[in-house]
Amino acid sequence: MTTSNLEEDKMADIKTESIYSTIRNKAFKEIVSHFPIELKKKFAALKLLANKRDVLRQQFDKEVCKIEEEYEAALIPLYKCREEIINGKSDPRPEELITLSQYTSMSKKVPKGINMKELEETKGVPGFWLRVFQNCKKIKDFIQPKDVPILKYLTNVSKVQKSKFSYEVVFTFAPNEYFSNSDLTKLVVMDPDDPDDCLETKGTTINWKENKDITKRIVTIKRRHKKTKEVKEEAKIVESASFFNYFNTRKSPYDLDIESIEEQERAEEVFEDEIRISETIWQDLIPEALLYYFDIAENTD
Repeated sequence: MTTSNLEEDKMADIKTESIYSTIRNKAFKEIVSHFPIELKKKFAALKLLANKRDVLRQQFDKEVCKIEEEYEAALIPLYKCREEIINGKSDPRPEELITLSQYTSMSKKVPKGINMKELEETKGVPGFWLRVFQNCKKIKDFIQPKDVPILKYLTNVSKVQKSKFSYEVVFTFAPNEYFSNSDLTKLVVMDPDDPDDCLETKGTTINWKENKDITKRIVTIKRRHKKTKEVKEEAKIVESASFFNYFNTRKSPYDLDIESIEEQERAEEVFEDEIRISETIWQDLIPEALLYYFDIAENTD
């Protein structure tokens, strides 16, 4: 999130809280004004104590916000170093190898799915993010076999806070034969009145190269002419199951007028799945990528 966005959000919150506070105080004074003087004294004192508590709460919120900003800023160089090592842009620095002696083999068993020869003969850690996604229970079922060759080109995943009520998940890809985009993004916009609800998601338009769009497939349908009864076959392009459908732009289906109950339920399911994927990526996969790579983030065996 940029400094300007943060300041705008803070000013908006202060203005909103000020309006609510004025309304509440007016209502409180109106009620207490009808009380006898002895009761007025008691409630005036209690309200003053409540106001002092509000001041402390505001100070606390400011400190928490400051710490969160400092924490997010401190993560940036760490994730940058991780990205460089994973993609072979740089080798580990001496200060990052002080614990190397702790890694002595306790077993000859190679972790499942790890290609030791590939890791030894290439720079970086090839297929790192693909493996991270495949080892996440909440995401792996959305990855189709045809998605795998493309996800091998995924070099980094990050999150950008766009405003208080919106964030963007960014997928960075190496040059590949499937599309020309270097970044694919998914913007999630929450409802300011109810941050638990999502209003819409906005995805990158993928610039697929010729005959490489795996999110579409051609089906043949038969149509019968009403008068002549002649049957003709027509080709129709329909959506094909793919993880890359995640980058579609969607409005909240709860605000749309969909006549078919089945279509409404399907739209709600797809929308909720995409929100869940987005949250899982920035809450779990990005910070704990290394554990997911070795399949020990969710594996308790």
